[in-house]
Amino acid sequence: MSGGAAAGGGQGARIVLERDTWLVEKFENPSEVQKLSEGQMKHKVQVRDCRGLALQVEPKMNSLILDSCEDTRVCVNSLIASVEIVNCKKIKIQVLGNVPSITIDKSQKVDLFLSKESKEVEITSSKSSEMNLNVPLEGEENDWQEIPIPEQFHHKLKPDGKLHTRVSDLYTS
Repeated sequence: MSGGAAAGGGQGARIVLERDTWLVEKFENPSEVQKLSEGQMKHKVQVRDCRGLALQVEPKMNSLILDSCEDTRVCVNSLIASVEIVNCKKIKIQVLGNVPSITIDKSQKVDLFLSKESKEVEITSSKSSEMNLNVPLEGEENDWQEIPIPEQFHHKLKPDGKLHTRVSDLYTS
């Protein structure tokens, strides 16, 4: 889809390019997967105010931002910079290629599915819960390992006045 109003997307639903950003907005339970098949590596994709959206981003893009979305699924090939998820609930992101960085802020129920190419990904989370990272098992085709992203930490004030923080034992094997 190259822009304009989207069929079956809901009131004001659109996919449009503004400067270097593809805006995907206001989708409400569209009956079909929305596809973004145009784009360049300098372009960003910003998905905002969507509910029940399934989006496939085909070209390699710079970054993906999800803001104020619920029950939304996005599949991208590769991203040069990052994925950012803000104020979202019940999100699934699949990266078929590479993504170097993911940020999750004020979001709940986030499932990330990453390829072997993204094994070095850095994930930063803040004020978020129920986050899981899914990576392919070595030597297994179509089999995933689910890794919970910690949301509980143990803090201890040391005699030297420094605060030491570690992940709660709930997340260690």
